[in-house]
Amino acid sequence: MRKLVSFCLLFFLLSCHIKNIDSDFSKPVKIVRFMGVDSYSSNINPQIFWSQNDEHMYLFMNKAAFLSEIESYKELPKSTLQEYIYAFITAKRDTIYSDYNLKSWILIRNKREKYYYDEQGKTAEFLKRTYPFFRECSYMPNK
Repeated sequence: MRKLVSFCLLFFLLSCHIKNIDSDFSKPVKIVRFMGVDSYSSNINPQIFWSQNDEHMYLFMNKAAFLSEIESYKELPKSTLQEYIYAFITAKRDTIYSDYNLKSWILIRNKREKYYYDEQGKTAEFLKRTYPFFRECSYMPNK
């Protein structure tokens, strides 16, 4: 009987610990891609990006270390972002913007902006290799 109680207690404690570890991985990053880039003559800024909901495509990515990965890159004094093409929204409601090259990043946390640059393109390579969502797509009509 004593072994049964010990086993149940151990099982309960382990399941709680595993649930806490797993909770970080169960909070996906919401990714918004702006699809209407060719519809605008000017660069896409945050106001255009968020005002055109019908131009959005969504993906949810389970990558708990995404934010810390971006923060590990070289911080810049100003943005090198060309256009706002992607928005990554974390479980903590931080927003990270990137453009087509996925090397320039703007992290917005508590209304403050930080700028990062991935010189080696590690994140871009991972995202494009793992998710077709990030690959360039073009439409070639039949002639």
